[in-house]
Amino acid sequence: MIIKELKLLIRENPGAAVNLVTNEGDIYLCQIMKGEHQYFLTEQDSTSPIIFHSISEATDYLGKIKRPINLIQHSAYDEMVGNQSAEETYSSIQVR
Repeated sequence: MIIKELKLLIRENPGAAVNLVTNEGDIYLCQIMKGEHQYFLTEQDSTSPIIFHSISEATDYLGKIKRPINLIQHSAYDEMVGNQSAEETYSSIQVR
């Protein structure tokens, strides 16, 4: 999904969520959740997600979209000791 499609989706779907998913410390991906469907923000004519290297870089790129942006940070700790699956072990905070 490119930025133009994201802006259109947000206008037409008030329930769509915009998340920044952090991976390995300095890799941030923009994830868009629409119901049960998950999309990642890509460049024009690309299937690879855009990789941001900071929260500010991502929020600057996203510009003035009319939606809060949440940071999703997964933790491998509980998965390593066998308490929970990776999908259940994350924290989320609103960054904008």
